[in-house]
Amino acid sequence: GIGVIVKPDSKFLNLIEIGQEMKVELLAPLESRHIQGFYRARIAHITALAEGRFKGHKLVALELISRISRY
Repeated sequence: GIGVIVKPDSKFLNLIEIGQEMKVELLAPLESRHIQGFYRARIAHITALAEGRFKGHKLVALELISRISRY
């Protein structure tokens, strides 16, 4: 899956909820083998990070539903 690390006081967290679907654009360097492009995605979970470099932040996990041509 893919995820976004978000500061715990980010307004973004007030705009989303688990199960919500959204359109996202995945970016990667041209030489990368990672997927890129436009997708419909669903928020799978929002988890507090308890340790590591991003301790105290939230991980917003996304489940990709389908590739789309554009927004």
